[in-house]
Amino acid sequence: MNLHHEIVSLLDPNFSSAVWMLIIVVALLLVVTYMRTWYKYHHTDRFELPEDTASLEVTELPPLYPSVIPFLGSAISFAWDNAKFLRRATSYAGKATVARVAMVPGFQIYLFQDRETIKRLFKHPAVGSPVPVYTFAIQRFFGMPKRTVEVYRADNSGSGLKPNPDFTLPADARPFYVTHKGLLQGLTGPGLGPNTRRYTEAFLKYLQTYGNAKILSPSSSKGEWVYYIDDLWKVDAGIPWFSRRIPRFLVPEPYRARERMIQGLKDWYEYAREHFDESNIDEDGDGDPVWGSSLSRHRQKTFPKVREHDDRAIASLDVGHSWGSSSNVVATTFMAAHHILSDQALLSRVRTSLAKTLGTTNISASPKLVTDLLDPKILYTDALLCSIYAEILRLHGMAHFLVSAPERTDLQIGRWLFPHGSIGLLSSGIAHMDASFWNTRDGQHPVNEFWPDRFLVDPRDPKSGPVNPACREIPYSRPQGHQQAVVDDDEPYFCMDGTEGAWFPYGGGGGICLGRFLAKNAILASLAYLMMEFDIEPQVKSMAVNPWRYGLGVNQPKYPTPFKIRKRQVLDVQG
Repeated sequence: MNLHHEIVSLLDPNFSSAVWMLIIVVALLLVVTYMRTWYKYHHTDRFELPEDTASLEVTELPPLYPSVIPFLGSAISFAWDNAKFLRRATSYAGKATVARVAMVPGFQIYLFQDRETIKRLFKHPAVGSPVPVYTFAIQRFFGMPKRTVEVYRADNSGSGLKPNPDFTLPADARPFYVTHKGLLQGLTGPGLGPNTRRYTEAFLKYLQTYGNAKILSPSSSKGEWVYYIDDLWKVDAGIPWFSRRIPRFLVPEPYRARERMIQGLKDWYEYAREHFDESNIDEDGDGDPVWGSSLSRHRQKTFPKVREHDDRAIASLDVGHSWGSSSNVVATTFMAAHHILSDQALLSRVRTSLAKTLGTTNISASPKLVTDLLDPKILYTDALLCSIYAEILRLHGMAHFLVSAPERTDLQIGRWLFPHGSIGLLSSGIAHMDASFWNTRDGQHPVNEFWPDRFLVDPRDPKSGPVNPACREIPYSRPQGHQQAVVDDDEPYFCMDGTEGAWFPYGGGGGICLGRFLAKNAILASLAYLMMEFDIEPQVKSMAVNPWRYGLGVNQPKYPTPFKIRKRQVLDVQG
């Protein structure tokens, strides 16, 4: 009877007319709303800013990006292909711009993509890192227990020694301060030098061990490849799934790998506490054979004093620290090596430049310690190597950086209003591909292609340098001090003048990556050693990047990229 009744109801002309009328009304409302938003979006003056924007008394919200389906239209497009969506939403009339995007009811993201606005955001002292994003990462990416995540959500004290005035919780509820202080000391302060040297030593030791076992073995020439992967890289492969909240039953292996890492770290903590002896700390005052560094000791000393930070919680933080310290460094080094090794002329240039910088063509045979030769102060003088480093991060540094306005204060960013509590997104991938800003030598070197000389300035060539000559606001200047102590005045030099707001693979402002100096040191040392000490032949003609990882850091290959490798046999030339 019920089924018969429903069928009769559907066939009732009055009922059908009402349904169709409702559908038509809803459709008309959607069309009217879309056209209204579309009109406002296209009639907002985006580019003609007054010279003195700081004197503006009235600011306006960035234009709302139109969507056929309010709210969900942008959310679905962003989740499905965020690279394509962001390129479309942050470009207007061929120029980078700003926009608001409605993601879900009551929540909008502010897309800041033009260079001047990004520069202002990075300089504004009140712009911070959004706590919700950080808590999402430590919980979803690295398995932080919910009870500990809540401590981070409640921490509005800031990362400085003195908490913000609005902070009313006890001192043991300041995890952001503890985290920031430790990383600041270990990655930019007194721990930077020892950490750099320790990385170089470990890298060389690993290559020597691996080389004895594989690189020099006869089987390596027969195509018998050996694959090494550990749990960290399984977690790394799972990051795109974690970020999209893909459940465990669909991708179980990254979740299992993360659990194994967490348990392994907890076991290490117990072992280290039993075996650590302060008398075994290295002469540099930083390293030790158990905890490894003063940074690790600091984290173990301070985090247990923070609310809800037991070994389980600290292990999740260390999974994140391990991933953050490794993933992008390895990806950047790999991408740089791939581009260099795929071009024999460039490889020859790199080796010649490094031999001049290091004073030898055979690092291992040099009377100097390898770690001394690969000192960052020396490698920073190699203009070609530094240009390749900057170009790789421009071409492959595709990260989304999120910023937030204070909870109770609206911000004026140029002419734009950034309302209190709002979240903004800046995409380095979009900025790094701005064809109107970057120098392409009149189209000879497009922004989507690798050009090792993009960041080199030739004093004899006014068209050289990273910035499009038509966009250049300031003249280039040769770096002073040790970097140019031995070069000719006419020799090309590495320069990034004028790229502020356009090149930011590490973010910027108060939220800039604290590990950027260590990362650069590690990448340059690794590249220098690999190029000088090994012959490496890629076994693929081209390489596609994995689009699924867009916005999560440096590009990675979509498919396996096998290669042949052997120790170089070179005559040692002291220069």
